[in-house]
Amino acid sequence: MEYWKVRESEWPYLAKMAYDFLSIPAISSECERVFSSYTKITTSESSRLSGKSLWHYKCLKNWQRRGAIMMETFGDTIILKLV
Repeated sequence: MEYWKVRESEWPYLAKMAYDFLSIPAISSECERVFSSYTKITTSESSRLSGKSLWHYKCLKNWQRRGAIMMETFGDTIILKLV
């Protein structure tokens, strides 16, 4: 994490993504929030999604919420843009 703190000004978008990949929740309420959010997206229609697909979805939503990316949907296609 220290590596990305030092380089955050040079690589801001990559640093935001690295924090997601490398950070570990410090308190159990964060873990509960994450598990709760997974149950909201694992409906009967999406229950066939793999764990990897769910993880990708959560990363993308987190990056969008933090302002690192923008997502636009055109039919079945999702366009990702770095902000």
